[in-house]
Amino acid sequence: MMGAENLPLLRTWLRNHSLGLRVETANKTFTFGNGSEEEVREVAVIPIGLCGYSGELRICLIPKASTPLLLSKGDLSALETVLD
Repeated sequence: MMGAENLPLLRTWLRNHSLGLRVETANKTFTFGNGSEEEVREVAVIPIGLCGYSGELRICLIPKASTPLLLSKGDLSALETVLD
């Protein structure tokens, strides 16, 4: 997940590296660790290449927030990251 206010910065960074992103509509509820919830209406889809894996990363965009890009434990496990 990521705050939607950071989308222009991410888009510029990707463009500077000859990459792009697309934004899709969504109808999801994101639940934070403290139990609070936020309705998500957009998901950014970006290309990813990390440690020999390639694919797309779907990022829930939290409206009116500037939260940096955060990967879930599930995302990290899918990349076979060691979680201590």
